[in-house]
Amino acid sequence: MSTAPSFSPNPVDFGIVAPFSQTVIQVACPPLSTSAVVTAEISSIDPTFGITVVEPPPKIVFGPGGGVHGGSSGATGNVSQSATGSGVAGQQLDVGVQFTAPAHGTSASFAANLQISSPAWENPVSVPLQAQVGNLTIVCPPVSVDQARKTEVTVTVTAEGPATSATLSTQKSLPPGITVDLKPSTFNLVPGQSQSAKLTVTADIDAVPGTSDLTLYWSAFGNLTSFFTTQLTITKLSLQPSPIPAKYAAFPHAATVLGPPIGPEAFCDDYVGQYRAYQHGVIYWSGKSGAAAYEINGSILTRFLHSTNPEVGAPPGFPSAPPTLGDYASAPFAGFGYPITDTFLSKSGRYESRFENNCGIYATDLGTFVVATEGFYVKNGGSTSPLGLPIAESIGGSCALGWTFSFQDFENGAIYASFPAQHPPDEPNAIVFSQLLQGTGTHFSHSAGNGQTIDGKVYLQPTPPPGFLPIPHWGVIAFAPDQVTKLVQRAVSDAISTYNKTAANPVTLTANATLQNPSVTGYSALRNLAPASGSPSVSDSLALQEAFNSSCIFR
Repeated sequence: MSTAPSFSPNPVDFGIVAPFSQTVIQVACPPLSTSAVVTAEISSIDPTFGITVVEPPPKIVFGPGGGVHGGSSGATGNVSQSATGSGVAGQQLDVGVQFTAPAHGTSASFAANLQISSPAWENPVSVPLQAQVGNLTIVCPPVSVDQARKTEVTVTVTAEGPATSATLSTQKSLPPGITVDLKPSTFNLVPGQSQSAKLTVTADIDAVPGTSDLTLYWSAFGNLTSFFTTQLTITKLSLQPSPIPAKYAAFPHAATVLGPPIGPEAFCDDYVGQYRAYQHGVIYWSGKSGAAAYEINGSILTRFLHSTNPEVGAPPGFPSAPPTLGDYASAPFAGFGYPITDTFLSKSGRYESRFENNCGIYATDLGTFVVATEGFYVKNGGSTSPLGLPIAESIGGSCALGWTFSFQDFENGAIYASFPAQHPPDEPNAIVFSQLLQGTGTHFSHSAGNGQTIDGKVYLQPTPPPGFLPIPHWGVIAFAPDQVTKLVQRAVSDAISTYNKTAANPVTLTANATLQNPSVTGYSALRNLAPASGSPSVSDSLALQEAFNSSCIFR
């Protein structure tokens, strides 16, 4: 007879209470010197311990209902208090032990002895077993969310004991159009402690209405895992009762100004606001509680529906195609936002409309133009101020050091705005350059070749407010409209090129002699008049203006 091999005692095993509460651990020995028939028996009558397999290490596979099965030989399958299997010479022998936590889930420790014997061994081997209940509970209410919406519910995680680190995750496979976010997802818990997480469920507009399971998985007590399932209900998005019908009913001369409806009331592209289109106009409601509905009509509506076209009202026959209902749904999100006024006749004798995103649209004899610095314009008197009505679209963009600029021509002057990109757009460092208020840029008149003379003005960015770098970053060269020719365009490009050859701070020509509208004004826009890094110099920035006043620039 031979001496029995030594078996390593098992580590403490945590039994998880629900929905499954069993984990198989292996009690193993070194490879056997000789083959042997082996019997393993749990000496305790405690029913929380059982033997699943005695044999050379099989591949343990979890079957339906949480059961296990092993290899081709030995005792496998249901849990029992004893089992007999065959050990093979030269191979390790495993005894699979399963601990099942009691149904009540009380945190407690359990102990038993595992006796392993063989007729070929002189003495049996006794292996102590110990286990502890680890109980983690999750409370998550049923989740209900509308299409194109999101909802947030509170998930509560409680450790009944012992102390553990727990990690939560959501199921990988979700219904189409559903996304789930859980924060935080990791917790350190002591017995009796609860912590909360926010579960955010978002449904796209194409999410299919109905009810399904939403599963949360968790890992705790040494990476043992379990899960919790709640109900997820997707409901069809429905239009809210809106003030749009009442607006149409109360609107003066609605039948002629707006005309009959050309479609039903519908959602805008944010699936919050709603609109209804009519033959000559549209009524919008932002969907916000307490917000009023406003109408847009006429050429202002045309400009609103074609917000990406900077020449609305100028080209003959614009627009080339009538709007679709999709144009009405998407127009508020091309930069304007929802209207905050009706289309109204102002004291200027022209129609105006104002919108959420600090802009207004003005219908004039020259075209229909957007004022991008609407807040500043209105504070300075708007269309009835000495500036008068806009006569061109705003030009501008970004420039050195992250600043944004714009220049817009009005009947009697211009608004010249500059502000850091992070600065609120309704509070620009805007200055009114008006012939009636404080004058305009520096005039120049030089030969451009072929007997043609260029007459224009150079505008530099307004001086920034306190706290910002006190230097210009951009400029505009304005020409009379009859001088916006290819000859002038080449002359401007040549002037910039000549200047950049020796300039400490080369500039970029962003638009060369661009005609804003027929018979209005032509512009060349410049940027990067200040160095992008280092110590900007006022003299560097002003050098370009001096260059344009030098007769040697234009030859």
